[in-house]
Amino acid sequence: MHQAGKKGENKTRDSVYKTLVAKKYIKKSQ
Repeated sequence: MHQAGKKGENKTRDSVYKTLVAKKYIKKSQ
């Protein structure tokens, strides 16, 4: 199993998810 590769993927996906959540949150608060 390639742990390093999976961790990198998760980090990217996590940051993308956080960005989407942040955008939704900003839209709601406006």
